[in-house]
Amino acid sequence: MLQHGQLPLFVTLTYHLEIPQNFEGYKNHLDHFFIRLLQKYPKAGVIWKLEYQWRGYAHFHLFVWNVGLDDLRAFVPRVWSGIAGYGSDDHLRWHEGTLGNGNEHCVQAVRSWNGVKSYASKYFAKVENDKVGGRVWGIRGSHQEHVGERNGKPVYKKVSNVPFSKILEFTCSLDVALRFREAVQRRLNFDFQRLGFWCSNYEVEWLLFFDELWHSEWVASHPPDDPPFWEDDLFFEDFHEEIIL
Repeated sequence: MLQHGQLPLFVTLTYHLEIPQNFEGYKNHLDHFFIRLLQKYPKAGVIWKLEYQWRGYAHFHLFVWNVGLDDLRAFVPRVWSGIAGYGSDDHLRWHEGTLGNGNEHCVQAVRSWNGVKSYASKYFAKVENDKVGGRVWGIRGSHQEHVGERNGKPVYKKVSNVPFSKILEFTCSLDVALRFREAVQRRLNFDFQRLGFWCSNYEVEWLLFFDELWHSEWVASHPPDDPPFWEDDLFFEDFHEEIIL
């Protein structure tokens, strides 16, 4: 889940007449693109997805944060065409959005969080089954964040440039877990049901997992807290956007 704040830009990277000979070729092109992007914009954060078109060519969909719209529109067509255009002028013009007949620039602004969810469900949630040769999604872009000192020396941790939400972790009984999950579903109004994150029924496998966890030695040695306010829907008024279960 993502923090509600700065909206990402949506980018499509595709091919024209010539394509790589194998899956590794596609990924090699994408890796070279990210090297150039992060050299130019080191604060950029990206979520990417590979998808196959009806004609058998692969293309990439990206969410990009921390880069301006004008900057990215100037950068992407030129760099991607140099990597994957194989010298085709039409490849460059397609990504610049200058071919006509409804052709738009390959970098588009997302105007609302409903737009983010729409793009995510349309492009990022698809499952590739027949032509996959490796991972078809990923995250790029990170920075080092100072978190303290150890033995008089500064300590840093790697932090993603993608604005992910904070994760609330806790242990609880199976009964509390079920009521918590039901309350979260109700508060989010099943917004993410299309992506398969939530469902209206409790599957047997899910219940068995929690039952096994509840009877595990680790939980027995770490008694859970059951704050009564978890049962109150008012608890979710302020925190539901930052909760992942």
